[in-house]
Amino acid sequence: MSTDAKHKLSEEELLAQTTVLTIAGHDTTANTLSWVLYELAQHPIAQTKLRDEVKAFRVSHGDRDIHAGDFDVSFPYTTATLRFLPIVIHLLRKASNDDTIPLSKPLKTRHGKEISSISVKRGQVVLTSLWGYNRLEEIWGNDPDIWRPERFLTKGESTKHSVGVYGNLASFSSGVHSCIGWRFAIIELHSILITLIERFEFLPAPDVTVLPVPAGTVMPMVKGEEDKGPQVPITIRSL
Repeated sequence: MSTDAKHKLSEEELLAQTTVLTIAGHDTTANTLSWVLYELAQHPIAQTKLRDEVKAFRVSHGDRDIHAGDFDVSFPYTTATLRFLPIVIHLLRKASNDDTIPLSKPLKTRHGKEISSISVKRGQVVLTSLWGYNRLEEIWGNDPDIWRPERFLTKGESTKHSVGVYGNLASFSSGVHSCIGWRFAIIELHSILITLIERFEFLPAPDVTVLPVPAGTVMPMVKGEEDKGPQVPITIRSL
């Protein structure tokens, strides 16, 4: 709210920013955090490893505030979740001009023709699968359908290609149209996770299967209870 008229936002700009601050990133970050806690509940060894790292930091640094960048161990668990369960599964892009998109490797069409590029006409809409890239075997190895944080601790294992703005993931898109708030989302996820993991233990709820259901974003829903909307039943124990 600058006193200099030249630097003040117009009413239209102010309303646009208000929308961004109050809506954008709310469901995406909240659902991602739900998935992180769910996966940690399903993987107690990984959860214990993260908690031990936080405890070790406390011992060596005292009671000062912990920041997400203070230790690397917090990153694999959120990064693994962003890869395994990207909250946005695909993006739509409209071509501004005629173009030819080269393919990383030849593929066969449904008619059996082998092609090495795809022609796109101006105004044509292209659907890109973020979920698909995040689970490509040639990128992530022979276990892309497994939540495995260790892949982000092994040098070279997740760097066979370089896309996106974070962790070689497509989850935040890429280029000039990548998610404008991705850094804030990562800091928020790490900060909340560190706080929760110090104070609580997360255990799986018995006889419950949680499914990723595309509903605007990929929301966690209990199998057989999709009509009840998003929910992540887990047992939480105070430490």
